[in-house]
Amino acid sequence: MNNPLKYWRTVRYFIQQKYAISIKELELIIFLYDEGFFSRVGITRSLPIHKANWQTVLSLKEQGFVAVINEKPLLYGVTPRAKEIVAEAYAYLHNEKPIPVREIYISDPGAPDYAKRILDYLNHFNATRLQRTRPAPRPRGRPRRQQ
Repeated sequence: MNNPLKYWRTVRYFIQQKYAISIKELELIIFLYDEGFFSRVGITRSLPIHKANWQTVLSLKEQGFVAVINEKPLLYGVTPRAKEIVAEAYAYLHNEKPIPVREIYISDPGAPDYAKRILDYLNHFNATRLQRTRPAPRPRGRPRRQQ
């Protein structure tokens, strides 16, 4: 696959729904994934880029995505659960596994057309994923001689 970000919106929608997190929280988890350990002072400069503030980090802590790693000095880090989210997103983006459409829950049977279109698109995403991972068919019969 030449462009793994091509289906980012589709993958993002699925991850957000599966883990019940907002786009702001998901983007912050992805950003913090590479940070290792971080402090409030060190990370506060980067938060406005993600339209987040320290309360967003504390919210991630309450949800189990960020934890205190060290008491003195006070350092935070992402939890294995947050690392799982990022690894799962990469696996979907790199066609290592299909998005399980059955896990997507639309609470209202009269759901808006947008939700139904997302499900149709996810089915399309999975189908094209399979087409890209299948080997090309082998030609039948004898090969033609070149003149």
